Amino acid sequence: MPLVAHGFDDLMGRELFSLRLATAAELPPRVDLQSPHFACLLAWDASHAATESVSALVERLLRSGASYFVCWGQDSERVEDTIDELIADPANDFGVPDESVIMTISHASEPLEEALWFLLRSSWPEEHFVDSTRAALAISIGSLAWAQEISAAFDDVQGFVQRVSTDGVA
Repeated sequence: MPLVAHGFDDLMGRELFSLRLATAAELPPRVDLQSPHFACLLAWDASHAATESVSALVERLLRSGASYFVCWGQDSERVEDTIDELIADPANDFGVPDESVIMTISHASEPLEEALWFLLRSSWPEEHFVDSTRAALAISIGSLAWAQEISAAFDDVQGFVQRVSTDGVA
């Protein structure tokens, strides 16, 4: 499915994009969001994914400019650990300065809406990436229902944030 542009989030100062994939292998080699860096939500049941598949997906996102990862779904802790290991490898070529970090967090036991709220309201990257992170990308892998939930949230950010905050989820 093609990249979908949802508009601009005034509070975080980011263009919002979503991408629905049937499998992780469908992610193109480069994702161009017209922003040097972006915050990324991965909504994925990675429990059956080989480590090589997780690494390949993450490497493409890092090379595309991911500066913050919010991981959600079954086995999201492993996805987060894989991201951290790739970044920590001294031989990596992701362009992350030694004094900087790519932020990661997993929301394995929370509802997707909480991970979405976190992406939209709390995913501030490390200082080096603050000014250049001008987009957010939410990727759903293997679930039309997750893609629809993401699209609904991104299409009405203010309503989503207000509803989730009022419901006490976030």
